[in-house]
Amino acid sequence: MPPHHPILSRRSLLGSALTLAAMEVFPGITWAQARPLVFATFTGSWEVAHKDVLVPAFRAANPGAAMVLDPMLSVDQIAKVRAAQANPPIDVMLHDPGPALVAIGQGLVEPYPVAQSAHYADLIPAAQEPMGPAGFFQVVGLTYNPETVKTPPTSWADLWKPEFKGRVGITNLNSTLGTGFMVEIAKMHGGSEKNIDPAFKQIAALKPNLAAVAANPGALAAP
Repeated sequence: MPPHHPILSRRSLLGSALTLAAMEVFPGITWAQARPLVFATFTGSWEVAHKDVLVPAFRAANPGAAMVLDPMLSVDQIAKVRAAQANPPIDVMLHDPGPALVAIGQGLVEPYPVAQSAHYADLIPAAQEPMGPAGFFQVVGLTYNPETVKTPPTSWADLWKPEFKGRVGITNLNSTLGTGFMVEIAKMHGGSEKNIDPAFKQIAALKPNLAAVAANPGALAAP
């Protein structure tokens, strides 16, 4: 039986929905006993939360089933699966909206096996996506250290202020979060999803204020 690769949302996915769905889809996980069930997760705080909460819950509900986490960005998950489609190395991928549509469009995922899920019918209609349960909660915003920042930023535009010279950290632009950030910056300066050039100009102007470009938001919170 070849491994499934259900994308659990065409929008933003919650790790909890991902793991709980897999627990319902693979109640016996007989083939997983020969090879660990591989779940992709994001790096940083996502990986920590999955290791501390979801992995123990999965193992408690599936005694004897072997599973491992493979932390990486969405684009890396897609590249890894695409490179080995004959024997995919990931069983469940975790994606934001854009990469999810890419993976679906490239035929890297299978429709969610609704008939094998005990709780799919309990979801609200908007969450019953053909490719799997849709978790659609995502928060993107500004964070700051109240001990060192006396006037809190209230807009993306504040990141360019002179008082934040050498104090700004942003997420790597090759991530979905980075892409969304670029689109919003472009829109602030007359651009759009189809015209990102204004955002690149603004990133160049932001360089004096940049202290870090992190692989993930969690890295920015490290002391």
